[in-house]
Amino acid sequence: LQNSGKIFQTHERFIEAVKQYLCLSLLKNCASIISPTFQLSASIFQTLTEKFRSSMKSQFGVFFPMIYLKPLESPTFETGKGMISSYDLYSQWVVLFRCLYSICCDKQILSDIFVN
Repeated sequence: LQNSGKIFQTHERFIEAVKQYLCLSLLKNCASIISPTFQLSASIFQTLTEKFRSSMKSQFGVFFPMIYLKPLESPTFETGKGMISSYDLYSQWVVLFRCLYSICCDKQILSDIFVN
């Protein structure tokens, strides 16, 4: 995704595949208590916001709160599968803040997220 060109970023068939398969996988894994899974989900979403924002604006309104805001709501970050350890919580917050920082550096991404 990071090295995709304009054709992949704008071609309807590829965008539909990303929406159908990758977005479904992100929804399943964004609340994972397994740190590497969560980190990968957050970084994939960050790449999607940077590279595919024009074609996936409606999905960002769903994913942004789920991936970035929900883990920050509670200091214990309880999930359906149990509580997350403090080290894992810290590592997830570091990933979140790095992703949020990179998103906040781009004014257009911020306005797209706010509008949607």
